[in-house]
Amino acid sequence: MNTDFYGERGQAIGEAAGAYEEIMCRLLNRGIIEDIGYYIDRGCDPDLIIKAIEITAGKGKDWRYTKGILQRCLEEGIYTAYSFEWGVRFKKGLAEIKQKYGELDDSMLCLAIMLTVFKEDVKEIQKDFERYCAALESGDISEWEQRWKRYASISEE
Repeated sequence: MNTDFYGERGQAIGEAAGAYEEIMCRLLNRGIIEDIGYYIDRGCDPDLIIKAIEITAGKGKDWRYTKGILQRCLEEGIYTAYSFEWGVRFKKGLAEIKQKYGELDDSMLCLAIMLTVFKEDVKEIQKDFERYCAALESGDISEWEQRWKRYASISEE
């Protein structure tokens, strides 16, 4: 068993353990701390463990439920809360698509995913495009030129 309680591992365990006590309103026991260390050692981010704890608390379940979530995450290669949330969003969108349209070929499935799963992102892109067109018509595209220069400099790094 890894006993690094003061380095990065210890900080990660401490972050997740503190969140457990705060969210679940329960004191930790040695088994839970060891389980948290197990998931940290396998690459899970403390944020993912905290997300699993939040879900567990929301459902009124206990630590075993949290372990189940984290085990599934490991099996699916999910190590961060961000990846977990995208996975949930994607699975919901895919279920909606299958319910609404049935089986689709790959190209139609990709389009349906874009329009369903990423619809908020698509709306933002569309708004940006409309603002750009309005700026182009007015002849004042300086804001857009600055924005593209920023993007270009970021991509060069």
